[in-house]
Amino acid sequence: MSLKPIELTEDEKKQLRFRSENPSPDLPSKRPDIILLHNAGRSITQIEGDVGMCAINVRKWVHRYKKAGIEGLRSGMSTGRPPLFNDEQKAEFIRLWRMNPYALGLRFKRWSLQRLRVYVMEKKIVDQISVETLRQIVGHKVLP
Repeated sequence: MSLKPIELTEDEKKQLRFRSENPSPDLPSKRPDIILLHNAGRSITQIEGDVGMCAINVRKWVHRYKKAGIEGLRSGMSTGRPPLFNDEQKAEFIRLWRMNPYALGLRFKRWSLQRLRVYVMEKKIVDQISVETLRQIVGHKVLP
């Protein structure tokens, strides 16, 4: 499947050349090059070889440019996976970890990660949490 070459104004070509010569972390030089090469009549397969990028990605950047112009060539910031626990919950885990469990009416004087895990789930501070996640939050170091 071939894509119809993008028609560019002289100003758009100038802007793309500038971006190609002055890349940034969110807009690498290959992306403007793809558009300029496509405008010049190069096929997706030819562009793939020219820029060292697979055809799927070449098509992706052509489509993004057609949809949003130069801004479509920028990398979006990935927000990543949302945090599982909010700052208040994390602070509570740390506060409890530093406390003497006996002061809470428990029958032991020192937390283990497993005991803390059971406690925070029983007290409905969280629905579910792993021992490993608690270890990372409270900063407990496991000795070899």
